[in-house]
Amino acid sequence: MSYFNDLSIDKELTDEVNKETRTVALKALRNLVLTTPVDTGRAKGNWQVGVNSDPTAEIDSNDRSGAIAINVGQATINSIKGQGLVDVVIANNLPYI
Repeated sequence: MSYFNDLSIDKELTDEVNKETRTVALKALRNLVLTTPVDTGRAKGNWQVGVNSDPTAEIDSNDRSGAIAINVGQATINSIKGQGLVDVVIANNLPYI
């Protein structure tokens, strides 16, 4: 096997891992958001996605349905397509979560 074939396999594997990372991250985000209990919606609205870093902020959002948190997180998760191997961190920085 030539050196260039090894690179091709490595890229294909990296692309597949990236795809699975996005799939798992999105499922995890949706599950976390949708199963978070709702009072004002602040807890649902504070789920955040970081790429290669931990989200550290609190968001001032009352997202009772969780749709905003899911849409923003999905956009972040989709942005890693083609970036190779990355760490995806899902966090909620409210003190009571």
